[in-house]
Amino acid sequence: HCSNLEHDLGDFVLKRRDGIINYQLAVVVDDYLQGITHVVRGADLLDNTERQIWLGQLLGYPKLSYMHLPLAMNDQGQKLSKQNLAHALDLTKAPELLQQAIQALGQPNVDLDRPEVMLKQAVAQWNVDLIPHGQQLCGTYL
Repeated sequence: HCSNLEHDLGDFVLKRRDGIINYQLAVVVDDYLQGITHVVRGADLLDNTERQIWLGQLLGYPKLSYMHLPLAMNDQGQKLSKQNLAHALDLTKAPELLQQAIQALGQPNVDLDRPEVMLKQAVAQWNVDLIPHGQQLCGTYL
């Protein structure tokens, strides 16, 4: 994804009238102070990323690596989130939910019969090139 920050996104507030620092600047400084090097988040935050990269450059901070994952959507096309009142996940089904998330991200299945190694196996098999390229994962994956 590439755009012209000035033309496509325009000006944005860094400090509100009441003195509160805007999210864009706060997250850039916070990530730097915490030594963050990799940021993984939803594709809906892609525009914010461009602003944050620009601010980081202006402040002389090291460049971060970013990955934007497609969003999980319900059947009505709404993002599955607290903001949209999505139902909580049933944690008694954690292995099956993890498998669904792995499948939704295009990754190889893991061994559900061995919960103690599921995450290790998922990490070992992780391949960023298998992630769907759209901004949304439609349907009820989770």
